[in-house]
Amino acid sequence: MSINYIQLTPSVKIPKGNFAPLYDFTENRDLFDSCLHAEILSADDPEHSFAELRKAMELMAVDLEVSYCMGAHETGAGPAVKALLASSGPDPLSRQALAAAVRSDMQNFELKPRITAKSLIGNALTRHYHQENSAFRRKENELKHAYFQFLQQRDDPMYAEKYAQYTQDQPNGDPPKHFTTRSFVYDLYDIFSSVGSHAKLQAGDESMENAAAGEECQRILSLFYDLLRILYSLPGHYSMARCPIGEFIPVERNQYNDLHLTFHRTNDIYVKETGSGIEYFLLKEVPAASSDLRAKRELTALARLWQDSIDSPNNVLYMQGTVGHGTLMRRVFGFPDRPFALDDWFIGTLTAPQKDELAAGLIKAVDSLHAMEPPLPHRGLSPSAFYICTVHGRVKPLLASFDTVKDLRADVSFSVGAFLKDYTDDPRTRDFIAPDLLGEDPDLLGADIYSLGRLLSYLYTGRAILGGDADEGPNTASGQGMSGDKRELVCRMTDTDPEKRPDIKEVLRDFTVLAEKENLTPAYAVFSSRGRRVNNEDAFYCSDLDTLAGESVQQSGRAKLPALFGVFDGLGGAEAGDEMSHLAARSIRRSARSLLIRQYRDYTAPMTELAEKADMAVRTYKEENGLEDSGTTMAACLIADNTLAAVNVGDSRIYLLHGGELKQLSKDHCYAPIGGRKGSLYQILGMQDDAYTLEPFTAIAGYVPGDTVLLCTDGISDVLSDAEIAQILSAGTSLGKKAASLAEAAEAKGSGDNMTVILFSEVPSDEI
Repeated sequence: MSINYIQLTPSVKIPKGNFAPLYDFTENRDLFDSCLHAEILSADDPEHSFAELRKAMELMAVDLEVSYCMGAHETGAGPAVKALLASSGPDPLSRQALAAAVRSDMQNFELKPRITAKSLIGNALTRHYHQENSAFRRKENELKHAYFQFLQQRDDPMYAEKYAQYTQDQPNGDPPKHFTTRSFVYDLYDIFSSVGSHAKLQAGDESMENAAAGEECQRILSLFYDLLRILYSLPGHYSMARCPIGEFIPVERNQYNDLHLTFHRTNDIYVKETGSGIEYFLLKEVPAASSDLRAKRELTALARLWQDSIDSPNNVLYMQGTVGHGTLMRRVFGFPDRPFALDDWFIGTLTAPQKDELAAGLIKAVDSLHAMEPPLPHRGLSPSAFYICTVHGRVKPLLASFDTVKDLRADVSFSVGAFLKDYTDDPRTRDFIAPDLLGEDPDLLGADIYSLGRLLSYLYTGRAILGGDADEGPNTASGQGMSGDKRELVCRMTDTDPEKRPDIKEVLRDFTVLAEKENLTPAYAVFSSRGRRVNNEDAFYCSDLDTLAGESVQQSGRAKLPALFGVFDGLGGAEAGDEMSHLAARSIRRSARSLLIRQYRDYTAPMTELAEKADMAVRTYKEENGLEDSGTTMAACLIADNTLAAVNVGDSRIYLLHGGELKQLSKDHCYAPIGGRKGSLYQILGMQDDAYTLEPFTAIAGYVPGDTVLLCTDGISDVLSDAEIAQILSAGTSLGKKAASLAEAAEAKGSGDNMTVILFSEVPSDEI
């Protein structure tokens, strides 16, 4: 891992802030880290940012003095440095040893004022000056004017006093000739050290217009960078676009093309290094009350979409939080993996099934907008409105641009045409905008269908307009690269008469039917029976069913991904065993919504929390009702983004059949058998014992279409071997028949327990 850069691809790296070149020149890790931390803290904590800048200036003083002493100079040096120089002999001097000696002299307050941070820097500047370096002189003049402009624009009395002091008796307020970079260094160090400055920055809105504490910090960071440019010949100037916001490092826009990213006026891509790799984020500016209407519209639409939706929005960015303050405030949206633009290059990497998967995601994103009450017409659907992530081989489009969304609850005073001018003038987007959208009283939802049809055409044929001639219209198209049925659907979507276009539900239904002819369908099957017992104390949860239990349940159907499943076995013969399993199932159902809409890199923590919440629900119920011996097992799994995340407590099991091989993903929490009898459980939900600690077992595995996932209670797994289970799951029958066959086989071998089975797989629609 690089100290001052993040390597995004073999050919693309980004700097960790503006001061990355400083490490290239100095190889001083402490100095660079202080500068980087000052940038990171500037948006959220300006006071501590200034503290880091003061530390950076002191480290810079040491670095400059060490560089001077490396030449065996001892003029004006402190006793520690002189002693080191005298004892070094012919051996090369160590920078580390010299730095330690310089620090020792700086900490000795009995020495002359020469051995201080700002005096050390001042002496270093004097040495530069005496070298008659014209480049240094030119940069020094730039720094003088930048600093005086900074002072002139500040309202604070401290800055006003300095400005008046320097410009007294000077024509036109010019900097005095005696003002040098040394003077600037002393001022800057005083600013970093000033308690009043820290308090002013901390006060925020009360003392600075528009919550400008962070902005003030940014201006001073820029001045500090200009100082470093003089001392270390650093390139360029300080750039706000290169400054981290909190722990998020920006990707420079001139690298977007190399990374196949979409440029958007209100969106910026940031990254964060973690122990598991690089995470990608979209940061959206939070506009002030009177500023950018389009940015405000974007965030309002996103907030309403997530807060007011009855069902979780599909294929829409999810906001993870906020970072920064004032004009530096950003909303943070996380990507599940590296994002890509929906462009020719990315489409060229896709297989036919992946294109179908991507098309389905585009349709679902629009369906999420139109399903609102009232709907949220987008009006600006185009490739640039989406980012695409590939997670474990599956393609996931995410709608990321909302600045054209029309909230039908609000009244706007300007025309649609004026608002969409940027899109209709841009050759990258204008072919996707419905022409009737620019007329009077347009059908906004119909315009989205038109744009979506153009998107599907672009995905399958590489052109927004089927046939390649806008004047001919879509109905004359050859539709090469697209099946005839899909072409017919796109032609209906892009009909010039808005009234003839299908609505989004029709599009979703028709496309799903077409895709099922060629591709696999996610499906589930549930079978639960009391077997030879009087009562069925098992329960189950399936994210596509409302039912949690029953004396006898047998059902199968299509599943939505991501999907969450669980089976629960109330302790047989114990009091209220059926109530315990039902309580755990209801707890999973309550947790399902938040778990299914979030995107995680690692599902271990959320799956563990799922079990802990279920345990708390069972224990609370037992305490309130005076129950002692009851409890339940639990086995649950989440299938999302080609990942299977499993958690279990007790002996209910989770299996994965992959390539004909059956693997158990759960752990049996049982003691060793005694006398031929199954050992007792040492982990269950609802255990009430001060010495007991719940320790759910979690497992993460890859999942690919064609795999089969099995969850079952011990009424199945205690009597059927892995080979017998694998044989039934591999049979060429429907999922529903396989679930029933498992129960029948277990009962035939003498199972006397309740039996519950959940199967999940992606199968042809006639095998559900």
